[in-house]
Amino acid sequence: MKIKKFIYKYRTNIMILFSILLFILISQTKYGLIISILLLSGIIGIVVYYKKTNTQQENIALKPKKQNKITKKQGKKKKKSPNKNNKTNKKEQTQKKSKSQTKGKKSGKKFNKSTPKKKTGKKVFRIFIILLLTSILFSLLGSVYFLYLVVAGAPEFNEDHLYKTEASIFYDSDGEEITRIGSEIREIVTYDDLPEVLIDAIIATEDARFFQHNGFDLPRFIRASTGQVMGDSLAGGGSTLTMQLSKNLFTSSVASGFDGIVRKFTDIYVSVYNIERNFTKYEIIEFYANSHFLGAGAYGVEQASQTYFGKSARDLNLSEAALISGLFNAPSALNPYVNPQGAETRRNVVLGLMERHGYITNEERKIAASISVPSLLTERSADTAKYMGFINTVTEEVEKKTGHNPYVVPMDIYTTMNREKQDHMEEVFNGEIFEWENEVIQGGAAAVDVETGAIVAIGAGRNHTNRRGFNFATMIKRHIGSASKPLFSYGPAFEHLNWSTYQPIVDEPVSYTGGSNVRNWDRSYDGFITTRDALRRSRNTTALKTFQTVSNRDILEFSRNLGLSPEVDGNTLHEAHSLGGYNGESPLSMAAAYAAFANGGYYIEPYSFTKIVYKDSGEEFTPPIMRRERVMSEESAYMVMNVLVDAGRYGLGRYSNVNNRVYGAKTGTSNFTAETKRRFGLSASAINDLWVSGTSPQYALALWYGYEKIDPEHYTRFGNRRHTHLYQTIARGIFEDGASFSRPSGVNSIAIEKDTYPARLPSPHTPENMIITELFKDGTEPVEVSTRFSQLLAPTNLTFTEEGNNLKISWNPITTPLYYDLERLTANYKPIFRNENYLKSFIIKITNQTKERLGEFGYNVYRVNGDSEELIGFTTDNNYIVNRFNYANQTIAVRAAYSKQTDNQSEAITKKYEGMNIEATFNLQETRNLFQGEFYQLPSNPVTVYLDEEDITNRASIIRTIYNEEEEEVANIDTSIIQTYTVYFDVQYQGFEKQFTKTIIIE
Repeated sequence: MKIKKFIYKYRTNIMILFSILLFILISQTKYGLIISILLLSGIIGIVVYYKKTNTQQENIALKPKKQNKITKKQGKKKKKSPNKNNKTNKKEQTQKKSKSQTKGKKSGKKFNKSTPKKKTGKKVFRIFIILLLTSILFSLLGSVYFLYLVVAGAPEFNEDHLYKTEASIFYDSDGEEITRIGSEIREIVTYDDLPEVLIDAIIATEDARFFQHNGFDLPRFIRASTGQVMGDSLAGGGSTLTMQLSKNLFTSSVASGFDGIVRKFTDIYVSVYNIERNFTKYEIIEFYANSHFLGAGAYGVEQASQTYFGKSARDLNLSEAALISGLFNAPSALNPYVNPQGAETRRNVVLGLMERHGYITNEERKIAASISVPSLLTERSADTAKYMGFINTVTEEVEKKTGHNPYVVPMDIYTTMNREKQDHMEEVFNGEIFEWENEVIQGGAAAVDVETGAIVAIGAGRNHTNRRGFNFATMIKRHIGSASKPLFSYGPAFEHLNWSTYQPIVDEPVSYTGGSNVRNWDRSYDGFITTRDALRRSRNTTALKTFQTVSNRDILEFSRNLGLSPEVDGNTLHEAHSLGGYNGESPLSMAAAYAAFANGGYYIEPYSFTKIVYKDSGEEFTPPIMRRERVMSEESAYMVMNVLVDAGRYGLGRYSNVNNRVYGAKTGTSNFTAETKRRFGLSASAINDLWVSGTSPQYALALWYGYEKIDPEHYTRFGNRRHTHLYQTIARGIFEDGASFSRPSGVNSIAIEKDTYPARLPSPHTPENMIITELFKDGTEPVEVSTRFSQLLAPTNLTFTEEGNNLKISWNPITTPLYYDLERLTANYKPIFRNENYLKSFIIKITNQTKERLGEFGYNVYRVNGDSEELIGFTTDNNYIVNRFNYANQTIAVRAAYSKQTDNQSEAITKKYEGMNIEATFNLQETRNLFQGEFYQLPSNPVTVYLDEEDITNRASIIRTIYNEEEEEVANIDTSIIQTYTVYFDVQYQGFEKQFTKTIIIE
């Protein structure tokens, strides 16, 4: 009962204390903010509700109990001193009871109003107590188990690990040793040799209460946890300097999830019970200063001081000490050789903290902060270790996935490095088989296996030999230029809009939505082109138009699924992504993204090692299964890849041949802004980053080429082909197999007639040079045949009309073919054009091309002679006029046709003309031989003319003309000389015309 009363009395305090403990614990998890808010809200609600309920119960239920106690005491007194009014009191109590019962009956209730609430409140309270006790019990059990995990899992503390460790061994993909790292790498400095200014900087920055706590700073821990829950990214993790020492040397850097919580409390345990109990504060500072990695391959403050300043740590000045102290936070990111601005900003933060905690004056802070970081640094030295670029890549990944630094924790690391390919990469970047244009130009390259995601070779930069140095293959974030077009425009269009490689798209002036215009590299526009040509020739306008056509949400999902890092504003991508104008990528992320086009549409997260064996414990660590996710259909991936093969040949030009291997690639170029060119005095032709990203059926290879910093003396220029030459040189050692990309069954190769919209099949009469082959997904293939060159339809209703001597041949015309009807042609192509002027220009262009091939559209009129046809003439009208006398009883044929091509003319419509039958017969022999001097006279009736068998010779006109053999017209035939004469008889009657000829030879 005492426990119950205690819990009841202090229930609110117990619940608040319990909630705070949970609050601290949960705040370290991924969703700590949400869980903590819900938990606290629920507990506060319960407290408020039960406090209100119990207050009401106390007012109603507790007061009567106090009265009963008084009555009992009075009863005892009554026994000792009997009251003569006892009977009267009993009577009054009876009357009160009777009134109470009567009142209850009148109100329909048998009991006092307070009785049900009293019993209900007690019942709810009992349930609450049971739940609370159960929760506390489970929490205590959980806490005990949690503490067991912490203590049991805490590593054995070994002072030798602070300064000396066995080497970590790296193995290549064949299990052969690459190198060893981590053995005896530190230059130790004792506490007495540490300058006071450095100690002050470390304490002020990392743990201001270091000398006041026992390894765990509870107020700071609670403050940091609360800040994290409230979303303060600068709140920190609440770790003391001693806890950081534990994390770096004995536990890990895992910071999220349940493992992160266990690690955090393990650090507390190791700090309090192992380190602080066994070592003085001065020894701990010494351990801390000597155990940290501080960038540029330096471990410990002595080596860092020698690396950056060329001096011993004991000689550091205030500005240098603050710089080194700032590196403890993020040594790789703040490496002053790579990021001097970031290092300077962090140094100034350290100086500010030193002033805040009273270590330096305001004047000292200002003087130290005024010194630029580059002026402090000595010339960078190099480490001659081979494969350092790949080793650094593996080291970064190992530390990220395990929380252990291979330089500190000895382990056997089995990497994915293909030694032969990495050797080739080393030779390229060291200038052995490639001539770099100068000593300043830089590059980065990464090659991955498209089927597994394994990193097979890394080009971390030119002469990249520094331990943990900046890695141009994995660490850069540069604009990728046109290499983005398959990733942000055409890939999503193939996937989400089911585009074909033929899909027409117009290269015309276009602008960002509500923004500036976009131009192509050559300042020209090609008008109507296919998607294949748009990507192959890297047209900027079409990439933007495609981006604007696809759902922005689909593009965002597509790009993120490819492992890219787009800039997102309100769950939306800005349109400059279509041209690579965003924060950028690294060669490794680009290689992994392009690999998805080669492997059938799967994104596989790249990795550099397959297994780790810890030397101290023999424990084996296999990294979790890399993310392998289908990000597009097999059909979409193949179609992009097929176009990239063309783009690779076009973009790399003379450097496109790589051992005669099949591969696809896309180049990319990023430009300086006009303001940047002005500020740095760069030429108009200056460009920034150069990219080539591509893949063979086995390996994806991406390359960045450019300058680390903007330099007026060194910059790449438009038209520079060095990056394509470099890509070819690297690819010759990477692309080894002669296999081709396999077309999936869901993609069909279809012949299409050029310039048709929508896509149309070629007709039997389409010229060969007007047919192209493109890819279509199942169900999206065109089925209609183009009418541009197809056989024309035949005219109808052929009729004859006599107009005097003329015969008018008429027919019903066919519909004007599409490519000869400007109005219909304009309406057909208008949906894909945005610019009216470019639409008009295209219509004029395409109609002129058609007329150049086919000629004018019209009709051929024929006279039918048995099985043959004699062309009478061509007309663009739907009638033709002839002399009616020449075609009496003749069959006339009319065909729709083009003036230059008859292969595709229509079937003939025919009809016989039953007009007047006029005939003329020649009554003379065609040839007559005479002797010289012989008398001869032409007959008077050489021709007889008939109209429907009636002799109408006297009504006809017969004109005789005589020519000698010199073709001179003469009046008569002279037989006195040897000569040959030709006599023409021209017969005419009402439009009927016919000519006969007689030859007379004088011998």
